Amino acid sequence: MIALILFVLITFLLYCYITIYYDPGDLPTYDGKLPIIGHLHKLPRNALDVWDGIINLANGCTKLGGVAVGYFGFIPVYVVTDPDDVFKVSSAEIHKPKFLKKYSQKIIGNGLIFGSVPSWQNHRKQLNPSFNQQVLDEYMTVFNRQSRILMKDLECMVGKPPFDHKLLIERGALRTICGSVFGVNIDHDVEDFLKSYQNLFDLVTLRVLNPLRFFDFINERTKLYRDMSGYSDKVLKFSEEVLEKRIEEMKKMSPDELTKLSELKFKPFIDLLLQNKTFSHQQIIDEMTTMIVAGFETISTLLFFMLVILGTYSDVQEKIFNEIQEVFGDSDLDVTKDDLQKLKYTDAVIKESLRFSPIVPLIARYLTKDIQLKNRVLKKGFVCIILLYGALRHPMWGPDSEQFIPERWMDPDRLAKSPHAFAAFSFGKRNCIGKTYSFMAIKVQLVHFFRRYKVQADYSKLKMKINIIVKPESGHNISIQYRQKMK
Repeated sequence: MIALILFVLITFLLYCYITIYYDPGDLPTYDGKLPIIGHLHKLPRNALDVWDGIINLANGCTKLGGVAVGYFGFIPVYVVTDPDDVFKVSSAEIHKPKFLKKYSQKIIGNGLIFGSVPSWQNHRKQLNPSFNQQVLDEYMTVFNRQSRILMKDLECMVGKPPFDHKLLIERGALRTICGSVFGVNIDHDVEDFLKSYQNLFDLVTLRVLNPLRFFDFINERTKLYRDMSGYSDKVLKFSEEVLEKRIEEMKKMSPDELTKLSELKFKPFIDLLLQNKTFSHQQIIDEMTTMIVAGFETISTLLFFMLVILGTYSDVQEKIFNEIQEVFGDSDLDVTKDDLQKLKYTDAVIKESLRFSPIVPLIARYLTKDIQLKNRVLKKGFVCIILLYGALRHPMWGPDSEQFIPERWMDPDRLAKSPHAFAAFSFGKRNCIGKTYSFMAIKVQLVHFFRRYKVQADYSKLKMKINIIVKPESGHNISIQYRQKMK
């Protein structure tokens, strides 16, 4: 009885403290708030529920005007879907909530995505030149070579029943990242890394979904933690192996080659890391792991979903093929940097795919200052969930915002009225450093794929889940046929 009284008293005092000192202001509250627990009863139970929850939260927030408040127990959390307000918050704030680091460090350490603000500011400034267009243009040979290898891998599935293309796509994307950004050809089996990486993401998601595991002293006593540590070690080991291989290759360079490399104004990512003496070994590994995971995930997930989407919309893939023929004819030539500029419709399809099926549906910021939005003020000291999915499906896109229509990108009158509505790569200083890289790599892969194959799928059967990022659960199998057999 005494324990119960103490619990009630402490809960009441905590409620009073948060109510007085954590007033979020005059903002609409997301539907379904209950006394004491707030919206905790809406917390998802599994990865499938997380995806459904994001959609419901985005739709609910948009109906409330694009800005709302949810409650994690007593604690208020801002939610934003209005494109202009999404832009304002993500541009004004660079601080990420500390609790995210608790979940991220086992995956990618303290690199660009989740590093502290001082560390991020220093590293981003120094690493930006490695994604200069001059450097990216040098990767075209790798993009073409790896695309051809992927097409060869897919060839054995021509005419077969629908199959899961996830592993083939991921393997190709990992080879592409390593061959370009890290200058290392991966010629050994990478399935152990891919399996460890996926298992790690699965376990981190399980931890996120269990509030008790937020506390390290509880989590570190579980089998889940031990398994996470094992998979994390394998992921980091892969980064170490790639680094060692690059160092060995540099040792084989002639003095003239090393001098030329050191004098480059814009250096590739890995060489910039190695030649910058301010980076410790651990910082190099953290940035490499971040780039490997974020890079190959972006490319593989985007291409993966695009094949499902385009397998559903046969008319769109025919338009892509027609554009390819206009640029290349019936040839099997490599794609050049000049060719990329000519692929206007293909570019529109990539953008619409990112809008229709975003890879990262939300990000979060910790507010260190008050932020004036269009119609509201967000107060400092709170966490703000920025629902990129909500901005990408916002009514600003028109009555057909729920439809896949690449042609909207070919006609300015059909685009959203706000220039901030395309939020697939976020905004501000902490936006995606590899946006241009991703577009280039995907364009090259699409050219090689659609000049050879036709794809069939059914997007309506696709069920998605959130394992940190958007992943397929079921209904994603594709089938492919020859369009024309290349010599």
